[in-house]
Amino acid sequence: MSLVIDTSTLLLLAKASLLEQALDRFPVTLPEEVRIEALAKPSLPDAMLIARLIKTGRLKPSPAISPSETRAIAEDFNLGSGESAALAVALKTGAIVGTDDGACIRAAKVLGVEFITALHVLIQLYREGEIDKDMADAKLALLARFGRYSESILADCRAKLRRR
Repeated sequence: MSLVIDTSTLLLLAKASLLEQALDRFPVTLPEEVRIEALAKPSLPDAMLIARLIKTGRLKPSPAISPSETRAIAEDFNLGSGESAALAVALKTGAIVGTDDGACIRAAKVLGVEFITALHVLIQLYREGEIDKDMADAKLALLARFGRYSESILADCRAKLRRR
């Protein structure tokens, strides 16, 4: 599974200290627009982590896409540059898009692009035994704190973590 990630999911995984574990499981790329957004405030801990992962080659750049491809998606779905770039790359390469942005999720569904969220990554890491139940609960609390998830989505995630 190849994953192209947008800024929302990249930052959520970084804030929940799940990004490096996700990189151990999936090949993850990020469009240039996402790199720019994620590193806009270089003194923040999340940006420092992302910069290190880019420098060491663990986070790789996505294939180049034309501005017209990104612009068309942005205009059609009212998305920001990072989300539209991630979707454009996914459409071009067949990758899964990693997004926690509601509008981007809706666009992915319309375009037939498979997507995952930071919550999906958490559930998969737990089910594969990479993190235990207590750690999964702690990471879920961080994602709930920093993400914009509805209570029903969080409840669904809690139920999936109980089922393993």
